[in-house]
Amino acid sequence: MTEHTDARDEQHDEQPARRLGGKAKIIFTLLAIGVIFFIIKGNRTLDPPKGWINNDLAEARELARTEGRNMLVLFVQSPPSDRDRALRNGTLAKGENLQAVREYNLVAVMLRVGSKDRTDVFEVYDLSRDALPAMVIFDPDGNELGRHEGSIGELDFRDTFLKDTLD
Repeated sequence: MTEHTDARDEQHDEQPARRLGGKAKIIFTLLAIGVIFFIIKGNRTLDPPKGWINNDLAEARELARTEGRNMLVLFVQSPPSDRDRALRNGTLAKGENLQAVREYNLVAVMLRVGSKDRTDVFEVYDLSRDALPAMVIFDPDGNELGRHEGSIGELDFRDTFLKDTLD
């Protein structure tokens, strides 16, 4: 009887472990699906910096023209690349750089360009996909004043790109 009881006790001990393993597998699977969803969704979206116009070049042009202000256009890929994210979430998110855009009274717009939408932008603005992200400053009449293609540091954005182009 002791051998029989010991065998039953071993079976009882194994069943909760199997059930926990099954629950753990379900939880792990749900977490994996959530992470994958987050990565996919995160790679498709990139919001403009605070105070910038979101993806509406016509609105930005009209505002610049009617108010006599220069316009800063940030061209990013759609979906955004790591370089786009680094520029947007690093350099352009810094308080001093947001302040510099306000001090220069720029109409600022972030424009997403991709393989299926807005492909004409590459030709119209003489951009290559390899050059993105790119920033171009226009006067109120739409004439190009300056441009920077690729990544740029926080100080270079303010002290070189903006200052050299607008002062």
